[in-house]
Amino acid sequence: MSTRHKFPENNPGRPEGALNKKTVEQKNRAEKILQILDATILTDLKSLNPKDRVNLYVDLMEYVHPRLQRYATGTPLGEEKVQVFVQEYKPGEGRSWD
Repeated sequence: MSTRHKFPENNPGRPEGALNKKTVEQKNRAEKILQILDATILTDLKSLNPKDRVNLYVDLMEYVHPRLQRYATGTPLGEEKVQVFVQEYKPGEGRSWD
């Protein structure tokens, strides 16, 4: 077994979850771009035609409210069966609003 990629005993390497320099630089660059775009985004959204505005709205809704099929599996109540109760409606039977 090669010891070429092992750290010395007193050096555990990069801590778990630590980002490398390139990742930090890219994240900072993206944040700067978002700050610049933040100043004009409302004007840009208002200038969209209605169809594009609705498409954008639908696309962004997934980040707030994920589609049910993406996180729900199986039946809503597990494997339990749901009993449905239906009562026949007969006009004039005991309801004051009929």
